[in-house]
Amino acid sequence: MADEIFRDCHDTDDFVRRLAQWRPGTAVPLIQPESKEACEAVRSLTRPAASRTVPDPAGALIAAPRGSACAPLARALAAAVGGRYEEFGSPGDIARAAVRQDTRWVVPVALASELTERDVTGLHDALWEAARDGSFKGHAGLLVGGTVPDVCWQITKGLALPHRRPPQEEHVRLWPGVDGTPHRFGQGPLLLRDAATEATVRPLLTGGHTGVLSVIAHGRDDVIHLHDTVICKGPDQLPGPLDDRAHLPVCAYTGQCFRGDVEPSRVLRAETLVVDTVFVNACMTWRIADGLFPHPYLLPHAFLAGTAAAYVGVPNLVNGTAKLNDLFHHACATGLSVGEAVSLVNDHLRRERTDLPYFTVLGLPWTTPATPAPATGPADTTVPFATVREGDADADGGTLTAAARALAESRDRQTPTHLVHLSPRSAPALAGAVPARSGLADAERIRDELRALGAAMTALEAVPLLGFRYSRQGNLMVNLRERIAAVTTALRRAVSTGDPARTGRRIDGLREAVRNAEAGLAAALYERGTTSFVNFDDLWGEVLEQGPPTPAGADCRYCARPLVRTDAVHPLFTHIRRTGLVCARCCMVQDLDPASPVADIALDCAEEWRRGSSVKVTLAVRTTAATTTPVDAFVAVHTEACERNHVGYPPPRRVLLAPGGAVTEVAFDADVTDRAHMHVESLRGFAVARGTLSFGTRPVWVRPSGAERSG
Repeated sequence: MADEIFRDCHDTDDFVRRLAQWRPGTAVPLIQPESKEACEAVRSLTRPAASRTVPDPAGALIAAPRGSACAPLARALAAAVGGRYEEFGSPGDIARAAVRQDTRWVVPVALASELTERDVTGLHDALWEAARDGSFKGHAGLLVGGTVPDVCWQITKGLALPHRRPPQEEHVRLWPGVDGTPHRFGQGPLLLRDAATEATVRPLLTGGHTGVLSVIAHGRDDVIHLHDTVICKGPDQLPGPLDDRAHLPVCAYTGQCFRGDVEPSRVLRAETLVVDTVFVNACMTWRIADGLFPHPYLLPHAFLAGTAAAYVGVPNLVNGTAKLNDLFHHACATGLSVGEAVSLVNDHLRRERTDLPYFTVLGLPWTTPATPAPATGPADTTVPFATVREGDADADGGTLTAAARALAESRDRQTPTHLVHLSPRSAPALAGAVPARSGLADAERIRDELRALGAAMTALEAVPLLGFRYSRQGNLMVNLRERIAAVTTALRRAVSTGDPARTGRRIDGLREAVRNAEAGLAAALYERGTTSFVNFDDLWGEVLEQGPPTPAGADCRYCARPLVRTDAVHPLFTHIRRTGLVCARCCMVQDLDPASPVADIALDCAEEWRRGSSVKVTLAVRTTAATTTPVDAFVAVHTEACERNHVGYPPPRRVLLAPGGAVTEVAFDADVTDRAHMHVESLRGFAVARGTLSFGTRPVWVRPSGAERSG
């Protein structure tokens, strides 16, 4: 019965002639490919009655390079699907042709030797420029092979794909490159790390029939690494002298896999995997000609020599983000074509910027890889995705922003959620299939808090470089660095898997570690200040390079004399700076870190203190106007060497500083004992906020008690 679907052709000329006459429902022309086994496998998978959606190729632009050997084939395909044919000299030519008319499908047809990866990434960029403003809403897929018959084989499989019988497994996730156990999205087998073995994968992918196979693994031009085996063209030793053959893999010389732990009999040959569509999220797995090895060894050609009607890979290094695979599976499960699904992935990456947006289809882009699942409707919050339209998202991208959005959305919906950015061309494809975001109000706050914690880490690391060292300082910083490393790893995981639980715990741990480090610094400053006459500006004055003093344009709040501003910078680490205000009478009344959220710090109290009394001291701290959330801080006041001078102060206190330029006042009681040293003293107040140090100073005079004066 399957033979009724195909019409055997004698040569490429015969194929081209019959292809030009093909129409849906008629026999698909077929040239016997190099692999007879693959041809028989495709025949056995095919039946006359269509078992899945028959795609509509209307609006197709079929293009070939000028002078290409594939030009007749491209013209015939354009005639078969009712499209138009163009020749091109550059990716920009294709994009301009696509925009001129209402183009839905863009299909360059070429030999591998006629295109480079630069041409392909240039095509993506050119089409994106047209898609981002809504002038182009089409999707691309390339037909590229080492020979014209190779390209014919791709066309045959693509046109006949609707007639393949339903697969035993609609979706298979082969993810040996994913750490841990991600939250499970979608259906079908999920093989992680040491579960991705030859004994498990071979019967699944060669003994059965898979609709959509996605891979996350370590890879390169010619190979995908599994736990105890590899997927590649196969370890075939070539006959004859090979000295004139450039860049052959090791197996061509030895017949052995380059991985010493993999016997040749355990290698999984890509062309033997019985799959309809392959999505490979691994480094450099979309090489067509100019890779590390000759084109027959490159993964796209190896897969497309078999049953795969479409292969999706990427020509650059990747991070292996599982979210992209989940998104591709979900798009296919909603009935999108392979071209639409890949446009969805790439357009999302243009906004999120966690990987390069160059996933590329080899195959007819209008083919539908999977049987659509029942519609869920936009109100169904069990769908593991929420969408963000381009206008809803700011221009900020990258892992931190993406993780903050994932955390916010997952908390809001109380379930792990992948957040997907939509463009003008991808939004219609998911209309009604994925709910809109339910709220990202917390995302900016989460992102800003994480950046503030990072800034606090930087500020705390600067303290010893300013000359202030204390016990346990090294241990606290080591703990902070470990927490930072754990958080950054968890952020990547949150973006990849959509599961915020681990990330939330890591952020809580980092927040606690920063708080402990700030508390330890405040305690050390208090201890040093209450037992010695060494001031913080004395320490950094020996380290930093001071610039010329300049008028501050303000008077001292304690004596109304004009203030002078001093600025100092570390000679090696120029981000380490201090700014001071100096009064001729009261000395340095303010010593600030320009990067601090503290803009001003002042001390309000009586100028004269009597022995045997309690004096109220108010520390007033004003934040910068740029702060948007309350600032966790540790504050304290003391006079120099007060322990030996018999004046007592409470220990540092943890407070929340009001944001946005507001002033927070904290009251302390100074215990001036009847043994207090009588002299002019420097009263100091400090705040440790987001790792930075801010100091205020004013003079006070300790005088005899009333009884002493009367005596």
